[in-house]
Amino acid sequence: MMKKVFRSTVAAFLMLALSTALFSCAMFEKDAGDGSREPLPDDSQYSQEEVYASLIGLLRTEIERLRTEQNADRNAYSERIAALESELAAVKDSSGSSSPSSSDSTASPAGTDEKAFTYTIDDGKATLTGYMGESDIVTVPEKLGGCPVVAIADDCFRAKVRLTSVILPEGLEKIGWFAFFGCTSLKNVTVPASVTSIGYDAFTNCPKVVISCASDSAAERYAKSYGITYSAIPG
Repeated sequence: MMKKVFRSTVAAFLMLALSTALFSCAMFEKDAGDGSREPLPDDSQYSQEEVYASLIGLLRTEIERLRTEQNADRNAYSERIAALESELAAVKDSSGSSSPSSSDSTASPAGTDEKAFTYTIDDGKATLTGYMGESDIVTVPEKLGGCPVVAIADDCFRAKVRLTSVILPEGLEKIGWFAFFGCTSLKNVTVPASVTSIGYDAFTNCPKVVISCASDSAAERYAKSYGITYSAIPG
């Protein structure tokens, strides 16, 4: 019932708007080609179907405009983050602050320290939400907070321009939208066969990336659909 009332209201509004616009145009006249003037046609020639067709065209145009603006904003955002990450890396390299000290000899292997990751836990399962470490080679632990890691959240590694290699753990099931978007230095991501879902544009703007995955896995199918280079590993 509510849908019928809504559609009737929209149709009435559109007819009123179109009638008003055409009435305004009728105040003017157009050249008939022989020096005389003739009035513009009134709105009586427009059927309800034509009004709906006009509305559909206008709405589609507006949707495409908004999508274009959204993508432009998203790309500008990613480029800005990438630029800041590069600047930060350059400053750290020049200051030597990223060089390991002798006290680090017993630290966890590069990119595996649990303190470098942010995550959430729900129903005894962990979702990786971010990486705060400085290593360019990352091995995601199978467990965080004592719980198995089953998902990589949306935007988790987004614009981490220093990353060159990421190994995802066995038991992982899902990789979120834009998870590695803009990782311009990323060369290899190892995706286990347990992954069954990979989100939209997860590896977009990663021009060097190769996905290592099992044959006929979700990761291989994803790589093929996006034209991403992949290499087969034992499933």
